Amino acid sequence: MTASWQLVAGYLIGPGANLYGAVLPNEDLIGANLSGADLRITHLETADLNNADPSLANLSNARLNLTNLSGADLSGAEMALAFLERAVDIPGLYVNLCVKLQPMFDSLRAEPRFDAVLAGMNLAD
Repeated sequence: MTASWQLVAGYLIGPGANLYGAVLPNEDLIGANLSGADLRITHLETADLNNADPSLANLSNARLNLTNLSGADLSGAEMALAFLERAVDIPGLYVNLCVKLQPMFDSLRAEPRFDAVLAGMNLAD
């Protein structure tokens, strides 16, 4: 096994790994190379991804409650729209006007899914 790969809880962790639906809560993934990995629906609750590299990974619907992502490279990771899609369904969470107006969402505005999020909040143009 090369240095960029490791075995964690019975899963091979490394660049481009298929970890769809993997169960990895509380695991130590410090510094793990997960670039381009498929992490959809992966359970990462309270896992430690400090200084990990999940760049370009697909984190859609990943369970990230209390996950340590400090220092993690999230560039290009598919997660911003996934979080927005779920956030609009959380009662009492105020995201509506912020999503419509804040410049931090400018890079998402060309995405059809972003339009669907706005429509779901009754904010479509």
